[in-house]
Amino acid sequence: MARVTHEKTQADPPEPKPDSLEYYRSIQLTPAQQAELRARTEAKARSAIDAGVFEQVLALVGKVQFDMGDLAAVRKDRNE
Repeated sequence: MARVTHEKTQADPPEPKPDSLEYYRSIQLTPAQQAELRARTEAKARSAIDAGVFEQVLALVGKVQFDMGDLAAVRKDRNE
């Protein structure tokens, strides 16, 4: 069995790697964007609290059971 190899030559210089910190700083949100997203998230959380979502979830804790065997039945019902 023949082996195929690739030899590096002077024609194949290594590609320079970008500074990872520089890249992450370039895609970082500005303080204004962070504040806007934080306010939007807090508003969504407040509306969920007002709607009683968390109380509904707490009422279901311990009552809902999930079994991987049930997954096949759910998929079967969904496809029929």
